[in-house]
Amino acid sequence: MKIKLLWLPMVLVAALFLASCSSSDDDVQSDSTYVYDGEGFGGAFTISINEDGSFSYYEGVLSSYIGHGKWKIKHNVLTISDGISSNKFKMRGNELVFVEEGSTNFMFVKLKDGDKFIKTDSVE
Repeated sequence: MKIKLLWLPMVLVAALFLASCSSSDDDVQSDSTYVYDGEGFGGAFTISINEDGSFSYYEGVLSSYIGHGKWKIKHNVLTISDGISSNKFKMRGNELVFVEEGSTNFMFVKLKDGDKFIKTDSVE
């Protein structure tokens, strides 16, 4: 009987460890910058996702506009919203994949469904 009881704590510890190692669909690599895998508006089009729930984007050097607002994730879809526009991205590894349906798109660079942003280690 004592041997069977010893297994219970070990099984619980193992289950907690495995649960903490798995990632959910709603994980995002925050405090990260993603660069558009296409032509920006005269330079790199970047989206920065911050751990505090905020984001910013910059469509390129020919634009003086820097968009900013809040982000959220639901069912593996990242939504960035600045209060006026809202854009959605499927999260796929180190990529953000634009979802045209339900997105308002951007001011200077008009993305198409499936366009990708790739995570970088440095801010552009």
